[in-house]
Amino acid sequence: MATRRREPAGLALAKSLASCTSCHGLGRSEKRGVTCRCVYRNISSECLERYLNLVEGEAEGRDCFMEISQHGHLMATMKASEYIADFDMAARRALDETEKKVLELYFLKDLIWRQCALRLQIDRGAFFHAVYRTMERLGRELALAEIWPLDAYFGARRVKMRMGAGGAGAPEVPNFRRSALAAA
Repeated sequence: MATRRREPAGLALAKSLASCTSCHGLGRSEKRGVTCRCVYRNISSECLERYLNLVEGEAEGRDCFMEISQHGHLMATMKASEYIADFDMAARRALDETEKKVLELYFLKDLIWRQCALRLQIDRGAFFHAVYRTMERLGRELALAEIWPLDAYFGARRVKMRMGAGGAGAPEVPNFRRSALAAA
């Protein structure tokens, strides 16, 4: 039996839009009595912005953090790499094929809507409905997977260590992304 995931407390009010015609900034849809769609779209926008910043910044991927685990053990983590992987997995779980294409073309490859609609072979209205649906479904999955709030995701007790030639006595960690490209 699968366990049911619950959305974080305070989710609705924290990310609601005052200009939303459905919830009027309260975060809960008056008609449906559930968390408003604007909340999930805002969550996915925030998480997508962090994702793009981490993917584009190669130096961030080399930051190593020492964290205290729940059991009191000290462990080394690379939060940027973990976040990128968690975001990718959440998108794969939540989105169907069309929505994955929308995410890839419109948000990740930064194509204009006309190019995206042409590649997806849909009209303008259907494309923007797909954009809103993609953001909503992705935001819901990111909240349920506890990838958002970002402060909680990145905010464990940790000490930042710069790996490589910068620190005295710090071991050199190979950049696997570059070495894999060089081997190809």
